[in-house]
Amino acid sequence: WTTAGHFIMIYADAVVVRKADGTIDGDKSYLMIIDQAQSWKTLTNDAGDTFQHKSSINQKYTFATLFKNSYIPFTFKEFIGEAAIEDTWVSLVKGENTLVSGTIRESDRAYEAAVTTGTLAWSELFSSRIQSNYGIADVYVTMYNESGEQFYRHAVRTATAGNKDLAMAETGPETTVWQLAKVYKNRSYDANIEVQLATGERVVIWSGTITT
Repeated sequence: WTTAGHFIMIYADAVVVRKADGTIDGDKSYLMIIDQAQSWKTLTNDAGDTFQHKSSINQKYTFATLFKNSYIPFTFKEFIGEAAIEDTWVSLVKGENTLVSGTIRESDRAYEAAVTTGTLAWSELFSSRIQSNYGIADVYVTMYNESGEQFYRHAVRTATAGNKDLAMAETGPETTVWQLAKVYKNRSYDANIEVQLATGERVVIWSGTITT
């Protein structure tokens, strides 16, 4: 045991070799794995292109090596097809009120809203929260001028991996703003809200008008 907390992913069925007495030969039985090793390898593909990849892609580990390094094998039902993968849902909520809510369609990975609104007030948006059944990485609010050009972009980032509830902060260490023109008070701007999830999914959950 160490403090490393390292995980490896097995991507093929184990090759099991047995001794004459029927017991497993740990030195000859092996797994093929992928993990986030830090060294690089240089290879050439079938087209003759040279590329680099991390060294532990298609890495072979014997059972004996894994046992010696205290690796504990495990899996989960969704990964091996014994349980359904839960559909992704994302919502924008303010207190007890759901302002926007919907799911990501399996067919084309687009967001399908069940609850939405045409207009959000600036103060309302930045006192609300993004919630999901999967981890939230970032949320982006983008606003456009009368010519349809993007002039304001506001990012809110999570500070904790796996966070499923993210406050829409207007300012603070987890926010970043790109601004090409001033946002005037008492104006209306076309805008959208885009959410980046830990699943890799990135969807626009709302398009409409923000009033400042």
